[in-house]
Amino acid sequence: MNEIIQAEVIRTGPEWASIIRNDLSRAVEGIVSAGQHLAQAKAEVGHGEWGPMLRGIGISQQHAHKLMQISQNEAISNHSCVSDLPRAVTALYELSRIDPDEFKQGMEDGVIHPDMTAQDAKNLGAGSGESSAFDKARKNLSAFEKNATSIADLDQWDQLINEADTTFRRIGGATYLRLKGEQ
Repeated sequence: MNEIIQAEVIRTGPEWASIIRNDLSRAVEGIVSAGQHLAQAKAEVGHGEWGPMLRGIGISQQHAHKLMQISQNEAISNHSCVSDLPRAVTALYELSRIDPDEFKQGMEDGVIHPDMTAQDAKNLGAGSGESSAFDKARKNLSAFEKNATSIADLDQWDQLINEADTTFRRIGGATYLRLKGEQ
């Protein structure tokens, strides 16, 4: 009987460093892969090897933590089209912190895109402040549109449009202006 026995391979810090450096050279897929490998490496490397391994890669403990958090976020790690996601670690990290429903909505609305900055992602996940202001402006416009009955309502309509535009500019920044064709 020729049985092949597979032994679990335990890698050293320098071996993990080589694998993770390779991961980081592959944009979003690499960032996710690096985070997964960092989590595995952290569990496997011997006591006292974690710090030297990170220094060998050229990343800080904080950066390693961000990579691991990104890789643990199912919306990012399982997203079917990684070319739609920002390539910056800080932007991906901020996206990994938002609610999965907000992530999905951001993808559908085109708010999440490859050129998204970390600040854009942070604003998207701002929660009650920025996000609710955006939602409030959108709901006000929808409600008014449904209930407008006369020409006299046009002044109020213009006021709501101006308020919504101001809110969208504040929240969306460069992304909103680009979508409007103003940049």
